[in-house]
Amino acid sequence: MKQVTMREFLTSDEVDKVVRLYTYHRHAFHDRCRDEVIKPVIDRINADLGQENHPDYLVYAIESVLSRI
Repeated sequence: MKQVTMREFLTSDEVDKVVRLYTYHRHAFHDRCRDEVIKPVIDRINADLGQENHPDYLVYAIESVLSRI
């Protein structure tokens, strides 16, 4: 597995939305982030990263990063 930053697979608008979801909807963050942000653009993300990614895994990675901020 290669290491990447969120900005390598999410647009600025998507990062902003992820941060807002994490800030204001932490109790529902995982499902909302997966369904509202990641799933609609998973094909683009996979192409950008050059590998197949599971939406849940990407959300876990995002949560890990955001929990350290």
